[in-house]
This record gives sequence, structure tokens and C-alpha cells, in this order.
Amino acid sequence: MKTRPLTIVLLLVLPVFPLLAEEGSRPREDSRLDFHLVPGTSLPLDSRGLFQPGLAASIALDWSFLPFLGISGQAGFSSIPTNAEDAVTLIEGSLGPLLRWRLLDRLSLGLRGQVGLYQFQWREYSDFRLRLGGNLSASFHISPLISLTAFAGYTSYLYQPDPFLDSINLGLGVSFNLFEITRKRTRIQGEQIMRNMVFPVSYAWYENNPVINMRITNLEPNSISNARVSFFLERYMSQPTIAADIPRLAPGESADITVTALFNETMLDLTENISANARILINYQSLGSLKEAAIPVQLPIYHRNAMTWDDDRRAASFVSPRDPIALLFSRHVGSLVESRMQGDYNRNIQYALGLFEALNLYGIYYIIDPASSYAELSDDAGQLDSLNYPFETLFYHGGDCDDLSILFCSLMEVQGIDTAFITIPGHIYMAFDSGLSEDEGRLSSFAPDLISYEGRAWVPLEITIPGSGFSQAWRVGSREWQNAAGEREIFPLKEAWSLYPPVNVPGAGSHNILLPDAAAINAAFEASLAKVKSLPKN
Repeated sequence: MKTRPLTIVLLLVLPVFPLLAEEGSRPREDSRLDFHLVPGTSLPLDSRGLFQPGLAASIALDWSFLPFLGISGQAGFSSIPTNAEDAVTLIEGSLGPLLRWRLLDRLSLGLRGQVGLYQFQWREYSDFRLRLGGNLSASFHISPLISLTAFAGYTSYLYQPDPFLDSINLGLGVSFNLFEITRKRTRIQGEQIMRNMVFPVSYAWYENNPVINMRITNLEPNSISNARVSFFLERYMSQPTIAADIPRLAPGESADITVTALFNETMLDLTENISANARILINYQSLGSLKEAAIPVQLPIYHRNAMTWDDDRRAASFVSPRDPIALLFSRHVGSLVESRMQGDYNRNIQYALGLFEALNLYGIYYIIDPASSYAELSDDAGQLDSLNYPFETLFYHGGDCDDLSILFCSLMEVQGIDTAFITIPGHIYMAFDSGLSEDEGRLSSFAPDLISYEGRAWVPLEITIPGSGFSQAWRVGSREWQNAAGEREIFPLKEAWSLYPPVNVPGAGSHNILLPDAAAINAAFEASLAKVKSLPKN
């Protein structure tokens, strides 16, 4: 018997497909490697009455390397009874093209052409010949791994001078997608379509605002359901933040989602810019099976002092009444002011006056940073600025207009006095609530130097001239406001904090400062208050 050549052919044909599929780093998203195990029957087309229907069994390997195109290899065995009672045994192997269509989520059709060899044996006779054929299959996909497949085909077993046998082959078997075994894959794509700058000082803002926008595309051959998209950045998040739940995505369909993040305070440890390795996590169901995908995302994160002026209210996060050094300074000065408080004059103004003069005694200076100037950067919303936290400005004994405004707002907020940022072209400074309503402010002796806003009377204070005294800083601040009519804005901190909550930098209390002498503060307070009270009244 010439069985050895056929055995060699079968051994060479069947392994070729997984070898081809393994070539490259990974299979295409639309590729499959299906192994079919099919029992069935062979129905001879025999007008001579020599052959009877018999049993058959086959194994096949389909490699679909494109959405509609692939290669199919098959090996089979059949036993066909004859009218002489002895059965003819056929062993065969073939190779040919494969066409494949996905009609529904769970239904696909396949059409195969087959060219190969067969070996027949009947009694003592045996021979080795060419076979031609083809079949049509219908697969019901139970899961991404397992399908039930029905086959119907035609085979012509060639011989000389006439064909040995023509037959119709029917079978029903089970199929396995080997890629789901050897390399279980998720076929889903994530494309980043927008990315916001990530600033540690605004880490709480990203809980309700986008870090990135992603386009999620279903590359599975079937619809997916119950897709949950989450975002996670190790160390800077305690757990993933759910971005979206997508009920269903058809094959090839995309969904655009906004990705938010619940960052933690560890963000405030960043003193340098980093490029973080975040992940988009996607859990979904495909044909009843749960799949999980992790899409890497490079996320630049700036240092904790960085921000842009696309929204002036962002700076509110730097203002903190819980800053330990600002708390120490403000309470020290506040207790001295309280002991010398004059009941016939506005209390809020007296606290502001005492803190202003104490800063001058402490040695706070207005320092223009040529690399980080509000005047330059406020005109370009995309340019990075670097701002100081209150403890840093006290520790450095100075800062530019935004740094000094942040510091003074923090000191006043410690005293429970509401504050606000004022922006005019090229400049930012601060104001504080006088404790008077708008109507009370209009009737007061210093009405021309107050700002009426949302029912309250505010005192504008040009904090960048600490050496000029409180009264002069007030008048300059008022004049700047009046001269910038039509180009000015005021942002109360309480409103800004609803978007950009205040933060407290870990370790801020480790910076020691030398507080001004109490006696000097008392003397400066009394002298400055006397000067303010002596100003002409309206």
C-alpha cells in the first residue's frame, strides 16, 4: 500500500496554517484560525449501483487572513459500502481557497474549493489519485471560541479513464477558533481625539471635566454589548474612573466618549513634568463571553506649580486657608489686630490693613519673573505659567502679581473674609469683601473706592506695592479698576472654588519662616490705620 506519501502530505498540509498565522507580531484583527471536527456521511452519485451511502469523518483547518478571504486545508476518512459487501476505504487530503461571509452576529457562511489527493483501498487493491471538490458551510457561533458548523460538499475522485467515484458529503460538527485559545484577543480600538493639559493643582477639576476624549471602535466580527470604559493611572488614582457604559456597538461602529479622572493628592508631589503611562480599560461582552482590553495612553502631566491662563479662575486652587505657613502668619497677625481693633471702623479693612503692613515688615517684594510674567502669558491661553503656593511666596519673600495675590487672598481667607481676583489687561490683583452690602457701600465714606458686585461692596487692593502702605495700595487698586472699564473682571474665590477647589501641598509646613516682631506690627498697624482714617471723606 502506498500510504506513506499520503501520510507525508497530510503532515505537511495541516501545520502550514498555524505557522502562517503566527508569522508577524500578531494576527490581524479580522483573522481567524478555525479547527473543524466533523462526523458525517458520504452519498455516492453512482448510476451503476456499485456503492452505497457510507460514514465519513473529517478534520479541517481554515485560516481567514482577510475579512472575506482565506485558505482551507482538510483531511478525511470515509468508508463506503459496495454491493460486494466489502467497503471501500478512502483517506484524503486537500487544500484550497476559502471565501467567508459574516451574515449575522452568530451566523457565517463559508465556501471552499479543494484540490488534493486521495488513497483508496478495496480488498487487496490500493491506489493514490487526484481529487477535486468543494463545499459550503454554515456556522452558528455559540461563543468567540466555539461554533456549530454544518457542511455540504461535492467531491470527484478522479481515475483513469473515468472518475472512480463522485459523491455528496454532508456533515455536522464543532469548530474551534484556535486564536481564542493560543492568544485570546480583544478586537477593540481606542483612538485619542483630544487631550487636555493635566495640572496637579487642578487635580479635582478632572473628576467632572475631560482628561482626554477617546473614540472606541468595535473591530469584532459581531456586535458587542455592555461595554464599560474606564480610565486608570497607577499611583495617581486610587481606583479606575468609569468614563462610559455603551449598551451596544455594531461591527465597525465607533463611539466618542469623554474620559474623566478622579486623581488623588499624590499629584501634588510632582515637582517636575512627567509622561505617565495611563490605561483605558474596556470590559465588554462578545457572543456572551466577557472580554477585557487595556489600551495604553501616554499622558503628559505638568509639575504642581504649572497652569495656563485659559481660565483665570484656575489660580483659585493655589489660594488655600489651610496652607500651614499662611495659617501661621495670618493667625499671628490677626491676634495682634484683634487686640487693637477699633470699633468705630470697618473690621475687615482693619484685618487687611494689619496683614498688608505685616507683609511689608516681613520683607515681601514684588518680583517680575521674565520667564513667567502674567502680563505676557495672560494673552496666550496655551502658554504655561508657574505660580507659587502661599507657603512658597512667604518662604521666597516675594513673587509676581499672581503670587502675591494668591498669598494675600489666602491670608484673608484664614480670617474668614471672602476674597476675589481682579483681572485687567496684563495684570492680576485682588479684592476683599468689606463686610458691607452694595447699598451700605454706596452710603459709606469710602464709596468711590469700592467695587459693587453681586450685592457686596469689595475693596480692591494693589498687593504689588507693599512698601507704599495700605491706603496707597487701596487707591491704586481702585484707580486700576476704574481705568479698565470694559476690560476688567472680578472672580470671587468662593465661586471659583466650585470649579477649582483649593489644594494643600503635602509637606508645606516643613518650611520655617521668621514672623515679624509683634511690637513692630502693632506700631505699623496703628500708624497705617490712623492714615486711612484721616483720608478725606466724601
